[in-house]
Order: sequence, then structure tokens, then C-alpha cells
Amino acid sequence: MNSRVPARQIRVVELTEAGAFDVADFTVTAAENTHYSFIPGSPQAEFYKSYAYRVDLPQRSIVYTGDTGPSTGVETLASGADILLAEMMDIDWTVNNMAAVNRARPEPFPDAVMHGMERHLRDHHITAQQVGDMAVASAVERVIVTHFVGREDDASKQAYVDQIKSRFGGKVIIANDMDTF
Repeated sequence: MNSRVPARQIRVVELTEAGAFDVADFTVTAAENTHYSFIPGSPQAEFYKSYAYRVDLPQRSIVYTGDTGPSTGVETLASGADILLAEMMDIDWTVNNMAAVNRARPEPFPDAVMHGMERHLRDHHITAQQVGDMAVASAVERVIVTHFVGREDDASKQAYVDQIKSRFGGKVIIANDMDTF
């Protein structure tokens, strides 16, 4: 199916700060998340921003976390949403893979660099348990995991679902490419 839209029919809305705007019969609200943590007031803090988005449609509301660490801003944005579309990372698995790849490099990164990368992952991405915590704090109905980094075999995916459900009692799905909901 080819569904090209002529460029003249596309309206680009560039966000430079959190806020809301209407598009046809729905509203998009953006809130800054915790994917970055630069020193407040620094040039980096002013330039690099990461947002979560909420789309309120007549039939339902969907919140996409974007890349984020634990975030009360995202929890507030997602409050009462029908669907929390969440990024999720198996950070321990990722760190172990990074370490193995680094050891195989002809010139491995220094330990300080590797520790910095691990710190970034732990502070600026969310685990299965943290997805569950965010879903509970937001009182959403359903969690759909996307932008997923981790083991991809069926048993591991079920283990991630179980970890989320250990905190959250609603429906949990790990999305696959081309899934529709």
C-alpha cells in the first residue's frame, strides 16, 4: 500500500519547548523527558531536548515516552491514558554486550568511557520494571513496548512482559514491526 501525501498538505510543527497543539480533531501535547541531563543553563541543556508525546484522539489517548529515563514529567503526561507506548531496554544485557564488543576492539575504550556509557543507559533509558512503575504511576490501561533493546527470543520477551506485569496489572504487549493496535 502506497499512501504518499503531497508535500503541500503536510504542516510541520517544530517544537522548541513543551506544550500542546491541535491537528484536525486531535491534540498533541509534548513534555520534556529525561533522556538528557546537561547542566541547567548550559548550551547543551538549551540545545538538546527530548520529548514524550501525548496524542488525544476522540476515541482514545496514546502517550509515547520517547527515549527517557524514569520521569515524573512523562508520568504526568501519561496520566489516565489508554495506551503507554514505551521504550524499554534490558540495560544489564546491553552493558554486557557493550563490554564484550569493547574487549574485542583492537584499542578498547578506557574503563571511564565504558562506565560513562553505562551510567547514561541506567539514567536515560527505562527497564521493564521501570516501565511497569511508570504505567502504575500514570494509571494507564495498556502498555505497548517499542524501541526495544534486549534479548529477542520468545522466552526472553515473555520474561520482560512478566517483569512489567510484576508492577502493573494491565495488558502488556511487546510490539513487532508492522503491528497495529
